[in-house]
Amino acid sequence: MTSLPVGATVRQAYSFAIRDFLRNLAIVWLSEVLLGALVVLSVPRLLDTLAHTLADISGHHPNFIALAAGGATVMRYAMLLAVAGLFFRAQIMTGLTQRALGQRAGYAGVYLSLGATFWRVFGAYVLIFLLLMAVQFAATLLLVLPAIALAGFSHGTASGAARPDLGMAVVAFFVLWRIALLVVVTYIFIRLSFVVTAVIVAEQRFDLIRAWRLVSGNVLRIFVIGLALFVPIILVLALAYGLIFGDQIWALVHTLAHAQPHHGRKLAADLVQGIAGSVRGLFKKRGFLLVPLGLIAATLEYGLAAAAGVAGYKLLVSGRGNGEASLSSRAA
Repeated sequence: MTSLPVGATVRQAYSFAIRDFLRNLAIVWLSEVLLGALVVLSVPRLLDTLAHTLADISGHHPNFIALAAGGATVMRYAMLLAVAGLFFRAQIMTGLTQRALGQRAGYAGVYLSLGATFWRVFGAYVLIFLLLMAVQFAATLLLVLPAIALAGFSHGTASGAARPDLGMAVVAFFVLWRIALLVVVTYIFIRLSFVVTAVIVAEQRFDLIRAWRLVSGNVLRIFVIGLALFVPIILVLALAYGLIFGDQIWALVHTLAHAQPHHGRKLAADLVQGIAGSVRGLFKKRGFLLVPLGLIAATLEYGLAAAAGVAGYKLLVSGRGNGEASLSSRAA
Protein backbone atom coordinates (compact mmCIF):
# COMPACT_ATOMS: atom_id res chain seq x y z
CA MET A 1 0.00 0.00 0.00
CA THR A 2 1.34 3.44 -0.98
CA SER A 3 0.84 6.19 1.59
CA LEU A 4 -0.32 9.45 0.06
CA PRO A 5 1.93 12.35 1.18
CA VAL A 6 -0.34 15.15 2.37
CA GLY A 7 2.11 18.02 2.00
CA ALA A 8 3.25 17.12 -1.53
CA THR A 9 -0.31 16.69 -2.76
CA VAL A 10 -1.44 20.01 -1.29
CA ARG A 11 1.56 21.87 -2.72
CA GLN A 12 1.03 20.49 -6.22
CA ALA A 13 -2.68 21.28 -6.10
CA TYR A 14 -2.15 24.91 -5.06
CA SER A 15 0.63 25.31 -7.60
CA PHE A 16 -1.59 24.14 -10.44
CA ALA A 17 -4.64 26.15 -9.33
CA ILE A 18 -2.78 29.45 -8.88
CA ARG A 19 0.00 29.28 -11.49
CA ASP A 20 -2.31 28.08 -14.26
CA PHE A 21 -5.33 30.15 -13.22
CA LEU A 22 -5.91 31.83 -16.60
CA ARG A 23 -5.59 28.58 -18.56
CA ASN A 24 -7.96 26.92 -16.11
CA LEU A 25 -10.40 29.83 -16.36
CA ALA A 26 -10.59 29.28 -20.12
CA ILE A 27 -11.93 25.78 -19.42
CA VAL A 28 -14.23 26.75 -16.54
CA TRP A 29 -16.01 29.91 -17.64
CA LEU A 30 -18.55 28.63 -20.20
CA SER A 31 -19.85 25.81 -18.01
CA GLU A 32 -20.08 28.11 -14.99
CA VAL A 33 -21.92 30.82 -16.93
CA LEU A 34 -24.43 28.31 -18.31
CA LEU A 35 -24.98 26.74 -14.90
CA GLY A 36 -25.26 30.18 -13.29
CA ALA A 37 -27.88 31.25 -15.82
CA LEU A 38 -29.87 28.10 -15.07
CA VAL A 39 -29.67 28.79 -11.33
CA VAL A 40 -30.76 32.43 -11.78
CA LEU A 41 -33.78 31.32 -13.80
CA SER A 42 -34.70 28.32 -11.64
CA VAL A 43 -34.05 29.12 -7.98
CA PRO A 44 -36.48 32.06 -7.59
CA ARG A 45 -39.20 30.07 -9.36
CA LEU A 46 -38.50 27.05 -7.20
CA LEU A 47 -38.77 29.16 -4.03
CA ASP A 48 -41.96 30.85 -5.26
CA THR A 49 -43.54 27.48 -6.01
CA LEU A 50 -42.56 26.18 -2.58
CA ALA A 51 -43.94 29.30 -0.86
CA HIS A 52 -47.26 29.10 -2.72
CA THR A 53 -47.54 25.40 -1.94
CA LEU A 54 -46.99 26.02 1.76
CA ALA A 55 -49.48 28.89 1.69
CA ASP A 56 -52.13 26.65 0.07
CA ILE A 57 -51.91 24.13 2.90
CA SER A 58 -51.52 26.61 5.78
CA GLY A 59 -55.24 27.16 6.33
CA HIS A 60 -57.78 25.12 8.26
CA HIS A 61 -58.70 23.23 5.08
CA PRO A 62 -55.41 22.48 3.31
CA ASN A 63 -55.48 21.82 -0.42
CA PHE A 64 -53.62 18.54 -0.80
CA ILE A 65 -54.01 18.56 -4.59
CA ALA A 66 -52.10 21.85 -4.66
CA LEU A 67 -49.55 20.30 -2.32
CA ALA A 68 -49.00 17.35 -4.67
CA ALA A 69 -48.71 19.62 -7.73
CA GLY A 70 -46.34 21.99 -5.97
CA GLY A 71 -44.23 19.13 -4.66
CA ALA A 72 -43.91 17.68 -8.15
CA THR A 73 -42.81 21.07 -9.50
CA VAL A 74 -40.24 21.51 -6.75
CA MET A 75 -38.88 18.01 -7.42
CA ARG A 76 -38.57 18.76 -11.15
CA TYR A 77 -36.59 21.94 -10.49
CA ALA A 78 -34.42 20.19 -7.90
CA MET A 79 -33.64 17.28 -10.23
CA LEU A 80 -32.93 19.68 -13.11
CA LEU A 81 -30.42 21.59 -10.99
CA ALA A 82 -28.84 18.38 -9.66
CA VAL A 83 -28.36 16.83 -13.13
CA ALA A 84 -27.16 20.13 -14.62
CA GLY A 85 -24.71 20.56 -11.75
CA LEU A 86 -23.26 17.09 -12.35
CA PHE A 87 -23.14 17.68 -16.12
CA PHE A 88 -21.19 20.94 -15.91
CA ARG A 89 -18.99 19.66 -13.09
CA ALA A 90 -18.03 16.72 -15.31
CA GLN A 91 -17.29 19.16 -18.16
CA ILE A 92 -14.96 21.25 -16.03
CA MET A 93 -13.25 18.37 -14.24
CA THR A 94 -12.65 16.50 -17.50
CA GLY A 95 -10.93 19.51 -19.09
CA LEU A 96 -8.88 20.42 -16.01
CA THR A 97 -7.82 16.82 -15.42
CA GLN A 98 -6.67 16.58 -19.03
CA ARG A 99 -4.59 19.73 -18.46
CA ALA A 100 -3.10 18.41 -15.25
CA LEU A 101 -2.19 15.15 -16.98
CA GLY A 102 -0.54 17.00 -19.87
CA GLN A 103 -3.15 15.94 -22.42
CA ARG A 104 -4.27 19.51 -23.14
CA ALA A 105 -1.85 22.38 -23.77
CA GLY A 106 -2.15 26.14 -24.26
CA TYR A 107 -5.30 28.23 -23.93
CA ALA A 108 -8.79 27.18 -24.98
CA GLY A 109 -11.07 30.21 -25.37
CA VAL A 110 -14.16 28.01 -25.08
CA TYR A 111 -14.20 24.46 -23.71
CA LEU A 112 -17.14 22.15 -24.29
CA SER A 113 -16.58 18.44 -24.77
CA LEU A 114 -19.09 15.73 -25.66
CA GLY A 115 -16.54 13.00 -26.32
CA ALA A 116 -16.38 9.53 -24.82
CA THR A 117 -14.12 10.64 -21.95
CA PHE A 118 -16.60 13.27 -20.81
CA TRP A 119 -19.52 10.85 -20.89
CA ARG A 120 -17.54 8.34 -18.81
CA VAL A 121 -16.80 11.03 -16.22
CA PHE A 122 -20.40 12.24 -16.22
CA GLY A 123 -21.67 8.68 -15.86
CA ALA A 124 -19.33 8.11 -12.91
CA TYR A 125 -20.56 11.29 -11.20
CA VAL A 126 -24.21 10.32 -11.70
CA LEU A 127 -23.58 6.81 -10.38
CA ILE A 128 -21.75 8.12 -7.29
CA PHE A 129 -24.55 10.63 -6.67
CA LEU A 130 -27.23 7.94 -6.93
CA LEU A 131 -25.25 5.59 -4.69
CA LEU A 132 -24.87 8.24 -1.98
CA MET A 133 -28.58 9.07 -2.21
CA ALA A 134 -29.43 5.37 -1.93
CA VAL A 135 -27.23 5.00 1.17
CA GLN A 136 -28.97 7.93 2.85
CA PHE A 137 -32.41 6.64 1.87
CA ALA A 138 -31.63 3.15 3.17
CA ALA A 139 -30.25 4.59 6.40
CA THR A 140 -33.43 6.61 6.85
CA LEU A 141 -35.58 3.50 6.39
CA LEU A 142 -33.45 1.57 8.86
CA LEU A 143 -33.96 4.40 11.34
CA VAL A 144 -37.75 4.18 11.28
CA LEU A 145 -38.29 1.07 13.44
CA PRO A 146 -35.85 1.90 16.25
CA ALA A 147 -37.07 5.52 16.23
CA ILE A 148 -40.70 4.35 16.62
CA ALA A 149 -39.69 1.99 19.42
CA LEU A 150 -37.75 4.68 21.27
CA ALA A 151 -40.53 7.21 20.81
CA GLY A 152 -43.04 4.72 22.18
CA PHE A 153 -40.93 4.03 25.25
CA SER A 154 -40.34 7.74 25.82
CA HIS A 155 -44.06 8.41 26.31
CA GLY A 156 -43.89 7.05 29.80
CA THR A 157 -44.67 4.28 32.17
CA ALA A 158 -47.88 2.31 32.51
CA SER A 159 -49.39 5.18 34.50
CA GLY A 160 -48.75 7.54 31.59
CA ALA A 161 -46.09 9.58 33.39
CA ALA A 162 -43.50 11.24 31.20
CA ARG A 163 -40.05 9.71 30.90
CA PRO A 164 -37.62 12.62 30.26
CA ASP A 165 -34.64 10.29 30.37
CA LEU A 166 -35.98 8.32 27.42
CA GLY A 167 -36.87 11.54 25.63
CA MET A 168 -33.23 12.57 25.88
CA ALA A 169 -32.28 9.11 24.66
CA VAL A 170 -34.35 9.67 21.51
CA VAL A 171 -32.61 12.99 20.86
CA ALA A 172 -29.18 11.47 21.48
CA PHE A 173 -30.06 8.56 19.19
CA PHE A 174 -30.97 10.90 16.33
CA VAL A 175 -27.81 12.98 16.81
CA LEU A 176 -25.57 9.91 16.82
CA TRP A 177 -27.39 8.51 13.78
CA ARG A 178 -26.81 11.72 11.82
CA ILE A 179 -23.13 11.75 12.78
CA ALA A 180 -22.70 8.10 11.81
CA LEU A 181 -24.47 8.68 8.49
CA LEU A 182 -22.25 11.68 7.76
CA VAL A 183 -19.13 9.61 8.46
CA VAL A 184 -20.31 6.76 6.22
CA VAL A 185 -21.30 9.05 3.34
CA THR A 186 -18.02 10.97 3.59
CA TYR A 187 -16.02 7.73 3.59
CA ILE A 188 -17.82 6.39 0.49
CA PHE A 189 -17.52 9.74 -1.28
CA ILE A 190 -13.76 9.95 -0.67
CA ARG A 191 -13.13 6.35 -1.72
CA LEU A 192 -15.06 6.74 -4.97
CA SER A 193 -14.48 10.32 -6.04
CA PHE A 194 -10.93 11.41 -5.12
CA VAL A 195 -9.12 9.86 -8.11
CA VAL A 196 -12.03 8.67 -10.25
CA THR A 197 -11.71 11.48 -12.82
CA ALA A 198 -7.95 10.96 -13.12
CA VAL A 199 -8.47 7.20 -13.54
CA ILE A 200 -11.04 7.68 -16.30
CA VAL A 201 -9.09 10.38 -18.17
CA ALA A 202 -5.66 8.75 -17.84
CA GLU A 203 -6.71 5.17 -18.52
CA GLN A 204 -9.61 5.90 -20.90
CA ARG A 205 -12.01 3.53 -19.16
CA PHE A 206 -14.94 3.63 -16.76
CA ASP A 207 -13.70 1.99 -13.57
CA LEU A 208 -15.05 2.93 -10.15
CA ILE A 209 -13.57 -0.21 -8.61
CA ARG A 210 -10.01 0.88 -9.46
CA ALA A 211 -10.68 4.35 -8.07
CA TRP A 212 -11.99 2.73 -4.86
CA ARG A 213 -8.99 0.41 -4.50
CA LEU A 214 -6.31 2.99 -5.28
CA VAL A 215 -7.10 5.12 -2.22
CA SER A 216 -7.29 2.18 0.18
CA GLY A 217 -5.69 3.10 3.49
CA ASN A 218 -5.51 6.80 2.62
CA VAL A 219 -9.01 8.03 3.46
CA LEU A 220 -7.93 10.01 6.53
CA ARG A 221 -5.03 11.57 4.61
CA ILE A 222 -7.38 12.56 1.78
CA PHE A 223 -9.78 14.09 4.30
CA VAL A 224 -6.92 16.17 5.72
CA ILE A 225 -5.90 17.16 2.17
CA GLY A 226 -9.47 18.32 1.54
CA LEU A 227 -9.43 20.46 4.67
CA ALA A 228 -6.07 21.97 3.75
CA LEU A 229 -7.23 22.76 0.21
CA PHE A 230 -10.73 24.08 0.71
CA VAL A 231 -11.03 25.55 4.22
CA PRO A 232 -8.76 28.55 3.40
CA ILE A 233 -10.61 29.15 0.12
CA ILE A 234 -14.01 28.95 1.85
CA LEU A 235 -12.94 31.42 4.55
CA VAL A 236 -11.59 33.93 2.03
CA LEU A 237 -14.70 33.63 -0.15
CA ALA A 238 -17.01 33.95 2.85
CA LEU A 239 -15.23 37.18 3.79
CA ALA A 240 -15.46 38.48 0.21
CA TYR A 241 -19.15 37.61 -0.09
CA GLY A 242 -19.82 39.20 3.29
CA LEU A 243 -18.13 42.47 2.31
CA ILE A 244 -19.78 42.67 -1.11
CA PHE A 245 -23.26 41.32 -0.34
CA GLY A 246 -23.53 42.21 3.35
CA ASP A 247 -26.54 44.53 2.97
CA GLN A 248 -28.50 41.93 1.00
CA ILE A 249 -27.65 39.25 3.55
CA TRP A 250 -28.78 41.57 6.36
CA ALA A 251 -32.04 42.25 4.49
CA LEU A 252 -32.69 38.52 4.35
CA VAL A 253 -31.93 38.11 8.07
CA HIS A 254 -34.26 41.03 8.85
CA THR A 255 -37.04 39.45 6.77
CA LEU A 256 -36.68 36.13 8.55
CA ALA A 257 -36.53 37.74 11.98
CA HIS A 258 -39.77 39.67 11.43
CA ALA A 259 -41.80 36.81 9.94
CA GLN A 260 -45.08 36.49 11.83
CA PRO A 261 -45.33 33.07 13.51
CA HIS A 262 -49.13 32.73 13.30
CA HIS A 263 -48.96 29.12 12.22
CA GLY A 264 -46.19 26.66 11.49
CA ARG A 265 -46.91 26.29 7.79
CA LYS A 266 -47.79 29.98 7.40
CA LEU A 267 -44.48 30.90 8.99
CA ALA A 268 -42.66 28.53 6.63
CA ALA A 269 -44.43 30.09 3.63
CA ASP A 270 -43.49 33.58 4.82
CA LEU A 271 -39.88 32.56 5.29
CA VAL A 272 -39.59 30.98 1.85
CA GLN A 273 -41.29 33.99 0.22
CA GLY A 274 -38.85 36.29 2.02
CA ILE A 275 -35.89 34.23 0.82
CA ALA A 276 -37.22 34.35 -2.76
CA GLY A 277 -37.51 38.15 -2.62
CA SER A 278 -34.02 38.52 -1.19
CA VAL A 279 -32.56 36.20 -3.84
CA ARG A 280 -34.19 38.29 -6.59
CA GLY A 281 -32.85 41.47 -5.05
CA LEU A 282 -29.39 39.95 -4.84
CA PHE A 283 -29.43 38.95 -8.51
CA LYS A 284 -30.71 42.38 -9.63
CA LYS A 285 -28.49 44.59 -7.50
CA ARG A 286 -25.31 42.53 -7.31
CA GLY A 287 -25.48 40.27 -10.35
CA PHE A 288 -22.62 42.09 -12.05
CA LEU A 289 -20.40 41.14 -9.10
CA LEU A 290 -21.67 37.60 -8.72
CA VAL A 291 -20.38 36.56 -12.16
CA PRO A 292 -16.67 37.49 -11.79
CA LEU A 293 -16.52 36.43 -8.15
CA GLY A 294 -18.22 33.14 -8.97
CA LEU A 295 -15.81 32.47 -11.85
CA ILE A 296 -12.77 33.18 -9.67
CA ALA A 297 -14.09 30.91 -6.92
CA ALA A 298 -15.03 28.09 -9.30
CA THR A 299 -11.71 28.21 -11.16
CA LEU A 300 -9.74 27.96 -7.93
CA GLU A 301 -11.92 25.25 -6.39
CA TYR A 302 -12.09 23.05 -9.48
CA GLY A 303 -8.39 23.60 -10.14
CA LEU A 304 -7.55 22.42 -6.63
CA ALA A 305 -9.84 19.38 -6.92
CA ALA A 306 -8.55 18.31 -10.34
CA ALA A 307 -4.90 18.82 -9.45
CA ALA A 308 -5.21 16.97 -6.13
CA GLY A 309 -6.88 14.05 -7.90
CA VAL A 310 -4.17 13.84 -10.56
CA ALA A 311 -1.35 14.24 -8.05
CA GLY A 312 -2.90 11.58 -5.83
CA TYR A 313 -3.47 9.25 -8.75
CA LYS A 314 0.13 9.45 -9.95
CA LEU A 315 1.55 9.22 -6.45
CA LEU A 316 -0.53 6.13 -5.71
CA VAL A 317 0.13 4.44 -9.06
CA SER A 318 3.81 5.24 -9.53
CA GLY A 319 5.05 5.84 -6.00
CA ARG A 320 6.23 9.04 -4.43
CA GLY A 321 9.37 9.42 -6.50
CA ASN A 322 7.55 9.73 -9.80
CA GLY A 323 4.56 11.45 -8.28
CA GLU A 324 6.48 14.50 -7.11
CA ALA A 325 6.78 15.61 -10.72
CA SER A 326 3.25 14.63 -11.66
CA LEU A 327 1.96 18.10 -12.42
CA SER A 328 5.20 19.64 -13.62
CA SER A 329 5.76 17.16 -16.44
CA ARG A 330 2.68 18.14 -18.44
CA ALA A 331 2.84 19.98 -21.78
CA ALA A 332 3.58 23.67 -21.57
